[in-house]
Order: sequence, then C-alpha cells, then structure tokens
Amino acid sequence: MRKKPRYIIWGIGGGQILALASSYYLPAVTARQISTELEFPSYIIFGAFSVAIFINGILAPVAGHAIDRHGGRAVLCLSNLVIALCLVLIATAHGVVSVVTGFLIMGVGMGLGTYDAAFAALSAIFGKDARRPISAVALIGGFAISVGWISTILLEDFLGWRGTCFMWAALNIAVGLPIHWMLIPAGAASEVAVARPGVAGGGQARAEPGSDADRRKNMLLLAFVFAVTLTIGTGMAAHLPRILALAGATPEGAILAIAAIGPAQVIVRAAELTLLSRMHPLTMSRLAAALHPIGASAVMLLGGPAALVLTVLHGAGYGMLTIAKGTLPLELFGAQGYGLRTGMLSVPGRFAQSAAPLVLGLLLDALGVQALAVTGALALCSVAALFLIQKPAKTGDVTATDTNGLYPMPEERDLAHSEYRQRAGAGT
Repeated sequence: MRKKPRYIIWGIGGGQILALASSYYLPAVTARQISTELEFPSYIIFGAFSVAIFINGILAPVAGHAIDRHGGRAVLCLSNLVIALCLVLIATAHGVVSVVTGFLIMGVGMGLGTYDAAFAALSAIFGKDARRPISAVALIGGFAISVGWISTILLEDFLGWRGTCFMWAALNIAVGLPIHWMLIPAGAASEVAVARPGVAGGGQARAEPGSDADRRKNMLLLAFVFAVTLTIGTGMAAHLPRILALAGATPEGAILAIAAIGPAQVIVRAAELTLLSRMHPLTMSRLAAALHPIGASAVMLLGGPAALVLTVLHGAGYGMLTIAKGTLPLELFGAQGYGLRTGMLSVPGRFAQSAAPLVLGLLLDALGVQALAVTGALALCSVAALFLIQKPAKTGDVTATDTNGLYPMPEERDLAHSEYRQRAGAGT
C-alpha cells in the first residue's frame, strides 16, 4: 500500500480526523460533564487545555526536526500512544489533579500528531511535490470538527464521559496506530522522499531559495501571518455565537450562519485541489487573508442580516490559510528541513492562540460587535505582510518528457524510482 500515494494520503488524513477529534475537539463537549461529576469549575479544564496548546507549540519544532531526520512513522505512532494514555488517565480520574494532568499530556500528543507533524510527514514522503498531498490531508482533516463533536456527543449519551474517553483511547490504539505504522514509510526524509506518478501534475520550475537575509525576512513574516491566522480563528471559534447575537442576528439566522462555516472550509479546500491547483500558494494566501476583513466590515455595517456573509468568508479564508500553513513554507523554502521550519513558524501562533479567547472576550465586553474592527485590522496587517514576501525566482523548467513533473532530468527520476523499489522490496 505504501507504493500508492492515495493510500498514504487517506491514511494520514483519517489519522488527523481521529487525532483531532480525540484531543483538540474533546473538551468542548466533555468538560462540563467532567467538572460537574468531579465537583470543580469547568474553567480549570479549559485553563489546562490552554497550557496544553502552549506545550503543543513548544513541541512542534522538536517533532518536526525528528520527522526530518527519521521520517514520520515513529512520531505519528507515538502521538497515538500519548493521546491514548492521556485519555485513559482522564477516564480513570477521581479528582482535579488527574484530569489536569491528562489534559496537559494531551498537549504532547497534539504536538506529535496533528497538522504540523502530518504535513512534515508528507513532506518527508513526497518531497517538493507534497503540495497536493498536504491539500488533500487538510481537506480530509476538515471533517474532524463535525466528526469529533457529533461522535463525542453520541458516545457520551450512551457511555458517559468516562466511556467516551476510553472509546477514543481504544480507537487511537486499534485504528490510528496501525494505520500510521502500515502506511508511512520508515526512514529519514532524505531516504524516503521519492517520485510518485500522479501526485503532482504538470512540469514546474524549481524555486531559487534566495539569500539568507531574504529567508530570515520571509520566516519572520510568515510567523506573523500564521500567528494572526490562529489568533483570529481561535477567538472567533470561542465567541462566534456571542458576536452574532451582538450584531442582532436572529437565533435561526445565527444557527444557519454557524452551520455554514464547516462547508465553507471544506469547499475551498476542495477547490484548492482542483480549480485553484495552479495558483501559487502565496497568491492564494493573500486572497484568503483578505476575506475575514470583508466579512467583519459587512457585519459592522449591516448587522445581523450579514451574519452569513461573515461566517462564510471567515470559514473560507481560514480553510485556505490552513492549507497555506503547510504549502507556503514548502514553496518558499523547499522540502529540506521542512519539519523543523514549520514547527518554528507555528510557535508564536500557538502562544497567541492560547490567549485569543480571553483577549477577544474582553474586547467584546468593551466594544461590542465593533471589536471585529480589531480582528479585521489584524487580518489586513497579515495581508500586507504577505505582499512583502516575494515569490522565489525560478531557475528552470522540467523537461517535457518528465510526465511526473518532479525532476529536471530523466535520470534523476529513474534513480529515485529504483531506490524506492529497492526500499519497498526490503519491506521498509
């Protein structure tokens, strides 16, 4: 199965649904039941989960560097084990200490196994041509919020919160772990990355990475853009119902608007794989970052009737920027050192993300719906930062005879295929 890219993509994508549903989206459903039964305030769980996001950010460069050196199999398998461990610890808890410890450990599992690590694993496998696999995994992972919340609600109705945690732990061991072990090739990125027919379409030119000063400038600008994206996305997720109420949306209109976010994200991610596949990630990122300010302006000017405009544009922009978080560093800097680089880029965003709900809540208390002027201004700053990033120069086109669009010389392609066949035959 490792010879076929679609199995790897579906396996890692399914693993993302499982990892996110059993970690990132778990507290929203279970926190109230846990705190009620164990008799402590639910904000303690959310506080512990905020610290877990810090831990996630700190571990991202470590996990990415490990994937660069050793490949993604061991790291993603370890994430399944860690997430299962923290879920068992929560399920067997009889006091606040065990619950808090479990959610802190969850930060380790997320750092090892969610989007940043998955994208690094894909870069290790597919090299410079990981854009389409990254987009596909982001598309599949977009269903995690719906699958996670609905499944957890149903499981909690039948099994209670303890049984729900046990069930998600079992799925990580019985489903996630075997999928990652069977489908992700072992070995360092330099040994694993090979050409695979049908992954990338058409010949492309190679990017010239530019000077060290340009690379440092682009790293700082990207870190700022990704921090703004996570800050706005997390703040909106925490306060969107309140924002729509302050804007004057009816309950029915608010429900419709909120329900449109998920489909908007999935649609734009699907479009990135098809209609927008030839658009440079930098161009797509500029367009995506501009969508939230347009939606925010509509709500501030028109009130409740523009609620659907806000949620659709915000959801579409956030969905596209999630893909850009994986593809843009690949296009700008290449596949070498991708895991460590993307981990470093995510650190400021994780710190900002953990504070976003509190800060936006205070702004809403002080300014009402006009607080969206702040999020809109931040998004416009990220648009400006993206325009300061220049597309890499192209040094040459792939030959017309290279149908894979991966290597400039046919002999390089043939060598890569030969090495891969030898590794596959050895069971690696």
